[in-house]
Amino acid sequence: MQDKRDYIDIYCERVSGDFLAEPLNAITNLAFILVGLFILKGQSFSGRILGVVTILVGLGSLTFHTFATTWAAALDVGFIALFILVFAYLVPLKLWNLSVVQSILCAALVIGVVFFFDSFTPEFKKLFGYFPPGIYVGAWLSLVSLGLISNILRVKESTRWIFFAIYLFPLSLLTRELDLALCDTFPFGTHWLWHLLNSLVLGFCSFAFHTQYKKELKKI
Repeated sequence: MQDKRDYIDIYCERVSGDFLAEPLNAITNLAFILVGLFILKGQSFSGRILGVVTILVGLGSLTFHTFATTWAAALDVGFIALFILVFAYLVPLKLWNLSVVQSILCAALVIGVVFFFDSFTPEFKKLFGYFPPGIYVGAWLSLVSLGLISNILRVKESTRWIFFAIYLFPLSLLTRELDLALCDTFPFGTHWLWHLLNSLVLGFCSFAFHTQYKKELKKI
């Protein structure tokens, strides 16, 4: 058993520093891996790249929910940030047919939005009394923007799946935020539901590229 000072305890399910102290939070990361493997079967190379990153998100989260250390937390957040960055780059490049430079600028803008909300989360909490993690607020607002622009550009097949992700993400985030608040009612918490739902969010985002690829093949 780890010493209490050696592990991060921010979830309802964790009551000790044991490696398997969060069994549900750990095992539900298999959802990311399974979704990622499914996405890897698609024909779009861009979609498959996101499938690989989805698997990495699962492995990073699994590491954090077992080791529960600072470096594991950095790995967890790092792979999530990587998915946001890659998705924000590939959407304008592959779905909007912009140049590499324009796509890099778009990805940089998204990262800027995420960084802004993440940096000012404490201030937003003081102002509103409650505010979810800024990285997820920034990511969702960026996803909404990318989805709306894709819709305006009439990338219809891909837009449908992006909007599935847009609609599902708030519910997914809600299960994450309710975890500690519902400890007395649900001893295992609700964070594991965040893994299940968020794996679908990443899957929808990734599958958007496969549907666009199929549409382009039909034109040939």
